[in-house]
Amino acid sequence: MYVIPIIFLILALIFIIIFHFKKRGIIKKIKCMSFEEKCCILNDISYPFGYCYIPEQDIFSSTVDAWQKNFGYTHAYDVGAAYFNMVFDYQTVYFDYNKKTWLIELWKGQYGINTGCEVGIYHADNIIPPKDYNKTLFDAASDEEMLPLSVTLTKKDRCLGSLKKPHWWLTIFDMGMFSKPKQLSMEVSVTFPDCHMLNAFKNSLFECMPDTVVTVHGHTIHFTFTKCCNRYSLWKRIVRAWALIWCRIFCLIFCFVTRPFKRSGDKILYLYYYLPFIFRKTLRLHRIPKQKKCRKNCKRKFR
Repeated sequence: MYVIPIIFLILALIFIIIFHFKKRGIIKKIKCMSFEEKCCILNDISYPFGYCYIPEQDIFSSTVDAWQKNFGYTHAYDVGAAYFNMVFDYQTVYFDYNKKTWLIELWKGQYGINTGCEVGIYHADNIIPPKDYNKTLFDAASDEEMLPLSVTLTKKDRCLGSLKKPHWWLTIFDMGMFSKPKQLSMEVSVTFPDCHMLNAFKNSLFECMPDTVVTVHGHTIHFTFTKCCNRYSLWKRIVRAWALIWCRIFCLIFCFVTRPFKRSGDKILYLYYYLPFIFRKTLRLHRIPKQKKCRKNCKRKFR
């Protein structure tokens, strides 16, 4: 009658021993890698998810040719985000320019186990009346329409990352950090091709965020996104609070599992070799849950 429990105990011990030596081998392997080799592997494994590794700041960001570009933006993405453990403050700025309705949107908050922020540029093919904004699918800006963007993400006076480049969707993700959206602040600058587009955006920005302090230098506008103006229903607040609880739990688990390392890049490599199914979860930072077909069509071009 004791045979079965003994067999299970022996199998459990064998399992623990195997994983112990596997873990030690992976830790040694990562520590022996050169800095360049680590960066190459991290970019190689994160690219199919639409991201690249920024080693100087130990953060992840979106690539210019990320597959998410094919799906544009619609308000439903933001509405359903909390159900996928993504809790963020967002601000939409719609404005009309050159016979099109444009949208520049800001996001900051918790994306699963990642603290992050985003700036996205989208537009419709024509002028959209305000009552239809939330029903419209906006296309991402093309390569010719991308604007020089700059964003700095700060948490309680601590800079988590700062990037500056022409983009349609500039992002910063600090992996393994937990933050409530209200703890974060985004310093943003956008450079427009002419004063007409600049003024159209600035006027709409003041309507959406009347207390925003704005500075303009030439065709570049600078401002900070700290306080969210959106109002949530009781149910939405409950969903967001519940999602944040799970985000905190996942962050604690992530930090515990990857405790042999300090840098996010090393932690991701560790998960990639040790627990690949968890690694895939950590890089799903987008607001569209299932886009496997698109990933297969991505071309291998790093930008």
